[in-house]
Amino acid sequence: MSDNDYPASALKRREEGTAGFPLLIGPKGRVARCTITEPSGSTDLDAATCSMIVAHSKFRPATDESGQPSYNTSHGICPVVPDRSGARGPHHLPRQLN
Repeated sequence: MSDNDYPASALKRREEGTAGFPLLIGPKGRVARCTITEPSGSTDLDAATCSMIVAHSKFRPATDESGQPSYNTSHGICPVVPDRSGARGPHHLPRQLN
């Protein structure tokens, strides 16, 4: 998460944490739903985490028994910390657990 993605209010309060979430992956490999189930401790960071994941993540679509693309689920955790390097771009994308 770059400073461009980081909520200004959370940056000002120096908030950071780790958010856990299940994802619903659609048949085209895009995130259809992200729900924070393990909060970071900041509602601003939790909302920004899901927004960033929905906007930037792409998965290989799952297929059903006939080989057609289908919905799937995944679970991830994401450290949510400001980018202190000065570089721009998404630096902390989710780590997939399963």
